Amino acid sequence: MIKLYFFTILSFVSTQVFANYPPYDAVATSLGGSSVTYISPFSIEFNPANLCYSPSKISINAQNRYGIRQYSKVLLIGNYSLDKSAIAISYQAENGIVLNQKLALAFAKKFNQNLAAGITINFNRFSSQDPYYKNNNVLTFNAGLRYQINTKNSIGFQIENPNQSQITEYPKENLPARIRLGIKHELTKNINAYIDALKSNNQQINLCVGIELIKEHYKFRTGFNLNQMIGCGMSFKKASFVIDIGLSFHNHLGISPSLNTSYAW
Repeated sequence: MIKLYFFTILSFVSTQVFANYPPYDAVATSLGGSSVTYISPFSIEFNPANLCYSPSKISINAQNRYGIRQYSKVLLIGNYSLDKSAIAISYQAENGIVLNQKLALAFAKKFNQNLAAGITINFNRFSSQDPYYKNNNVLTFNAGLRYQINTKNSIGFQIENPNQSQITEYPKENLPARIRLGIKHELTKNINAYIDALKSNNQQINLCVGIELIKEHYKFRTGFNLNQMIGCGMSFKKASFVIDIGLSFHNHLGISPSLNTSYAW
């Protein structure tokens, strides 16, 4: 009975993870999921066009979802910025009923000072000890745009896995296709607002809203989205090192902590 109950919980969480909860880093977690216009190396996941505006960094994210040991993720990223372009590579390992290992390679380019585009190619390896699931390799991509409207406003767009790559043939399971559109607005010199609209092919539109307060070496963030998630967090910068802490709260599933560490070079 205990095993059956535990499997039921894991199955429910799995549905939430893959359908409603993209793999956010600590910053996006604290902003309620807003991420398509936030500039960081983790843009390789949310909008590779932003990589053109991020300094060269080595970054790592570690997170756990809802306090369940079986749902944890580690993501390592290295990005290198040139004058009008950027490249990045990342490796991700995500536990669950199915282990997902992902190797990603991204390229971004500025067309002018205000417009940039980028693309990420993802090689996914799905494996499981459960005989119900077969091991499989899947190739996907995501592409994004960023446009600086003026000094206070910018917009971003990303399309992810538009061909809905198939994970298993029987039972037939596909990775979701997602479209994300967002805006960043500078309320004051030290306060930024972020709003994203996220649409998965099998889900209703999810609206994400976040606020960031900048105070010297610190940043404080909070946000929410319509999938019953509230986020909060902060970051601290010391010379070339940055540490970001994010927490999300789901009224049914619980708390999901996330931690970023980055070094600029």
